[in-house]
Amino acid sequence: MERTNKRLWWIWVVVVLMLASCQSSASDAEELLQSRCSSCHSSHLVETQSQSRSQWESMIDLMIWRGADLDQEERDLLINYLAEKYP
Repeated sequence: MERTNKRLWWIWVVVVLMLASCQSSASDAEELLQSRCSSCHSSHLVETQSQSRSQWESMIDLMIWRGADLDQEERDLLINYLAEKYP
């Protein structure tokens, strides 16, 4: 019985950490959106879009080609966020 309780406790810890990580990623993506995209685009423009993941990828790649300052990790974070929040 004690062994089962320890396993359940560890499972709970892992789940909580995973949820915290997901929330942090969304928060990071929102901050990135505000700091990098809002210098040229209103939040309303982004919020009214409804695009597939591949469309968001194309849009972000176009913005990078036009001079948006995003590294690969930031690009991926932003695409994941936009594809999930504005499908």
